[in-house]
Amino acid sequence: MPILISHCTQQTFELGKQLGLKLKPGNLVCLYGDLGAGKTVLTQGIAAGLGIDPQKIKSPTFVFARDYPLKKGRFYHLDLYRIEGKVSWQGLGLEEILGNPENICVIEWADRIQDDLPKKRIEVRIEGRGEGKRKIVIK
Repeated sequence: MPILISHCTQQTFELGKQLGLKLKPGNLVCLYGDLGAGKTVLTQGIAAGLGIDPQKIKSPTFVFARDYPLKKGRFYHLDLYRIEGKVSWQGLGLEEILGNPENICVIEWADRIQDDLPKKRIEVRIEGRGEGKRKIVIK
């Protein structure tokens, strides 16, 4: 389980980019961390690693999900901050998104549906350390 220290936003972005370069269709990345921890910055880096313009990546807090085309399949960026339990997310198409083996998905605030997530996933925990530093644990 790699433990990384990011000293600034650009390093967090670069860590995400390196992760994105390694992702394959069907991969699910679950992000955990407080508000402002760097989840969206890491996601922008992941997108860059997948060949998506990172400036297009905006937090989908109010729309739940944003998707972007890949050469094969789609990249889904989900934000579950406003989700409160199973009743709140059922019917939003999450099962179809995660069930498509061509998709690559990143979920911010994955803890909101922790018990319903597939067992096979990449977990990334981001913890602020003050002055722009982040502790990033990938499991």
